[in-house]
Amino acid sequence: MELFFNHPGLLWGLAAAPLPILLHLINRTRAKKVPFTALRFIEQSLAQQSIKYRLRELILMILRVAMMALLALLLSRPFVRSRYFSFAQKVQSSAVLVLDDTLSMSYREGQKTLGERARDEALKYLDTLTDGSRVSVYPLSEEPGALSGDLERIRKQVAEWAPAGRAGSCGPAVQRAARILDGVKTGHREILLLTDLTKVSWEGLAKASVKLHPEVSLYILDVGESRDRNGVVQGVSVETPQARVNVPVQIQALVRGGDEPMDRALELVIGGKRVDSKRVKLDKYKVATVTFSYAPEAGGLVHGSVRFAEPDALAMDDERFFTIWVRDAVRAVLTGDGKGDLFLKQALAPDGLSKRAPVIVEPVHPVELENFDLGQTDVVILSNVRSLAASAWQKLREFVRGGGGLLIFAGDEVDPAAYTPTASQGVLTVAVREKRTEPAKTSMEISDPAHAVFAPFSGGMNGDLSMRVFRTWLVLEPAEEASARVLARFRGSSPALVERDLGSGRVLIFASSADPSWNDLPSYGAPYVPLMHLLVRHATGRTASTVTALVGEPVSMPLPRKHGTKAVVRWPGGKAEEYVVEPSQRELPIERAARHGHARVTIDGAAAGGFAVNVDPRESKRERTTTEDVAKGFTAESYVRFATSLAGLERRVENLGGSVDLYPVLIALLFLVFLGEAVYANRV
Repeated sequence: MELFFNHPGLLWGLAAAPLPILLHLINRTRAKKVPFTALRFIEQSLAQQSIKYRLRELILMILRVAMMALLALLLSRPFVRSRYFSFAQKVQSSAVLVLDDTLSMSYREGQKTLGERARDEALKYLDTLTDGSRVSVYPLSEEPGALSGDLERIRKQVAEWAPAGRAGSCGPAVQRAARILDGVKTGHREILLLTDLTKVSWEGLAKASVKLHPEVSLYILDVGESRDRNGVVQGVSVETPQARVNVPVQIQALVRGGDEPMDRALELVIGGKRVDSKRVKLDKYKVATVTFSYAPEAGGLVHGSVRFAEPDALAMDDERFFTIWVRDAVRAVLTGDGKGDLFLKQALAPDGLSKRAPVIVEPVHPVELENFDLGQTDVVILSNVRSLAASAWQKLREFVRGGGGLLIFAGDEVDPAAYTPTASQGVLTVAVREKRTEPAKTSMEISDPAHAVFAPFSGGMNGDLSMRVFRTWLVLEPAEEASARVLARFRGSSPALVERDLGSGRVLIFASSADPSWNDLPSYGAPYVPLMHLLVRHATGRTASTVTALVGEPVSMPLPRKHGTKAVVRWPGGKAEEYVVEPSQRELPIERAARHGHARVTIDGAAAGGFAVNVDPRESKRERTTTEDVAKGFTAESYVRFATSLAGLERRVENLGGSVDLYPVLIALLFLVFLGEAVYANRV
């Protein structure tokens, strides 16, 4: 049998117990001796009364000392623990409940999900605790809170809990729980982890060798299911982040089966409506690719998903969400010398097709650019422009930082001194050193054939960019430690194409001309037209880039160049979050993606975009680890036990007993002592 205190610091109150003795000694009166006639019988009577008085005072002093001591003990909340007490009694503990909130806990077996099983066991555990216990409960993927004695609030928190569809690691979660119990010195110290023992949640534990305090008990309740009848849509990729109205876009979905073969129907959903469906056969844990084709009917942000027609045991990963920006046309401002612009304009917007062209080109003289309204412009093209005023460069800088694109072509009129980082107000991170002309034509060397500009030319499609067609170019020199990326070089020479990100936009510099004056690229026809379109598309790519996130992760969503100040994010299910944004703010930071599905963003009531949120697919494969492998991740002195239910839990031997709270006993004793002191003190 052991005696413990919930608040041992308050035992210092016992130091106040001798106060009644001290007060008695201070207030004790001494009789004065007065000479008087011999009254022997009166003296004998007084002596007898004095003995009774002293006995009365002694009893009162003892009762008052007992009152002070009982009050100090009462405040320290003592309890007695013994193995001889039945554990059916309530247990007083300091406990941390860790609830596995990963995706796999949403797996349904029978009438309940694994998360619902875990919730039931957690509530049963709370029912074994007394009101003096302190508990912290938190999902595995989050940070724990402090211990709380408000068990009613804890029960409500557990009853309302549900898995969130994210991934997490059990090892670090146990370590965080152990740190909460470091400051607890008395009573039971327990960690209860409710999980399904999926292997991905325990990766790396064997190397960690987690060490728990010798007096901390870790109980792991396995609520998992050995079967894996789960098929998953684990990824969706769109051919291009930008699409055009009535132009088909390829959408590929990666799907995987469970521990047995299955035949499933897969659907493409756009705007909440099914637009296509295909069947796919899935072998055991094999991945298959299913391709859909979709032609957008209108411009704007399109919300879509790929899903199984019929949900399975883990419905949360049966659907994968995506978004596509659909453009009617790219709006481009073309600023040039007025002569070589003809080739570029015809490549982007041929005569007779201007209304259906993918690019709408508006010519603007360099002098007029400074005062031109770029509010509806997607990309500005500078072709063979000699120089720009500092104010024009500053305007372009703000335009690009706000999400616009800038595409620059060289030419005979270009003044190298006007194209430096300083002269361009920081728009450029390259310097133009000189113009170089070679007697023999040269070709380009592509740095990354998989880049968005060059990937469509792989295998000879859309023309051959390796042809020797370049005679003259500007020698570009990127600044040291600059953000510029060289996408292509003239063979054995300087950069041919350089890009950089600036704010939310992008800058591209092509070191040769857009007309036949410096190269023969327009003369060969096929490579020229698709190359110009790809350069324009890539320059505007950051403006229309789509945002995707996983549940629980932070999100940063680009904002329109012109926007209001009150942003509202509406999550699937109707929950909304409000944000205050500055007029100059380019991105909206969101601390955590709340739910999977499509989130929509409005600013001052007007639609401003949205993004897709998906569950983390790592736990979709419900391969389980073993209790033996988990136990190896803890040191030998750590007390770790496993069970499939609270009833089957093997508790620590010294913890098998229950505990008795002495608070009611002390209350009764204090009342009796107080009553006795009051009655005895008023006795005549």
